[in-house]
Amino acid sequence: MIHATIFAIIFTLYPFAIMRGLSPRVWAMSDYPPEITDHVPPQTDAEKRQARIVYILFLVIGIGYPLATTYFLKT
Repeated sequence: MIHATIFAIIFTLYPFAIMRGLSPRVWAMSDYPPEITDHVPPQTDAEKRQARIVYILFLVIGIGYPLATTYFLKT
């Protein structure tokens, strides 16, 4: 039960930290309607790189943590 609680806390706080620390251009450009995104310049290479890192870490946390805790609980 402790592992699930830790996972829930991490999986909840990570997006909040990303939203607080990075520009919406990195994490939310696809969420805006076309009327808004048409007036915003495309993402820079640095923003694209940051977005990839954010997404990869989110996947690692979302998939890796449950797999790791399951493995460690089995051994």
